Amino acid sequence: MAKIIVIGAVAGGATVASQIRRLDPDSDITVYEKDRDMSFANCGLPYYLGEVVEDRNMMLSATPEQFKDKKHITVKTYHEAIELNDTKKTIAIKNHETGEIFEDAYDKLILSPGCRARHLGFQSDRVFTLRNLVDTDKIEDFIQKENVQSALIVGAGYVSLEILENLYN
Repeated sequence: MAKIIVIGAVAGGATVASQIRRLDPDSDITVYEKDRDMSFANCGLPYYLGEVVEDRNMMLSATPEQFKDKKHITVKTYHEAIELNDTKKTIAIKNHETGEIFEDAYDKLILSPGCRARHLGFQSDRVFTLRNLVDTDKIEDFIQKENVQSALIVGAGYVSLEILENLYN
């Protein structure tokens, strides 16, 4: 039985883990995700903030428990890959909840870590990035608490334009 590790549990990582399971019912598959949530509709986040999608639960496609029960895939959230040793075929993982660092061995490794938002080089309680549901929750909370009526969107990618459209309406 092969040991397969997938780094990243959002769109790419969750999809590839599911596809592997369909093709290979026997391998041991573990997915490590550094953030809180897995398999969420990141393209839908602007529409949730714009209240086009009213039910926050619609943003979540699956939970680690569902992946384990339905697909026999282990997903560990708050676990970040921090070092790769391709000679030994091991990966160092940091558990962000406990601080523990441990090593996991693999036969096959798939990397789908996603992206990092660029920062403007200064800190402010009024500057946000939108990359995941945690970011979405912070933005939504700020909008509600501060009764925000205007915003500056930095960037012109798809998500930025969708945020602009949804906050404008």
